[in-house]
This record gives sequence, structure tokens and C-alpha cells, in this order.
Amino acid sequence: MLTRAWSYFVKETFEACLLSFVIDMAFPVITMQNKDLEKQVRFFQSSVAQAFAERDSSLMEVLFSLLNKLILYLNTNAASVSLFFCWNLGITYYSV
Repeated sequence: MLTRAWSYFVKETFEACLLSFVIDMAFPVITMQNKDLEKQVRFFQSSVAQAFAERDSSLMEVLFSLLNKLILYLNTNAASVSLFFCWNLGITYYSV
């Protein structure tokens, strides 16, 4: 009975040592893979951030251009625009 228990103990100890060895061998590989994945994630995050920044910059340029055109239009057509808004609001005035 003692020899059977001892043989199980030796067998379990050997398997535990073997498993520990396998984990010790695999740990650097897994760590390296994780570092590579982290680098890839950072790269894609920066790519997405750059794409959004370019999109936002383009939108701001378009909006700025449209705003400048609107201001230019309002400055050159101020009299007709003010008459149009007064007419739409129901305001009438007569010039003598």
C-alpha cells in the first residue's frame, strides 16, 4: 500500500515538474506575442486617430470656406437680404 501511494506521489510530482517546465518554456514566447499584439493595437489606434483628425480637419476647412462665402454673400447683398428677411417676417416699411 505504501509503495502504491509512493508511486502515485512520484508520478504526480513528475507531472507537476514537467508542467512547470513547459510553462517556464512557453512564458517568454507568450510574453513576446503579447508585446507584438500590443504594438499592433497601438499602431491601429494611432492610424484610426490620425484618420479621424484628418477627417475633422477637412470638415473644418469646408465649414470655414462655407462660412466665408456666406459672410461675403451677406456683405455684398446686405440690402436685398435685409429686405428679404423683413418681407418674410411681415415687416413692411415705405421709403419716401
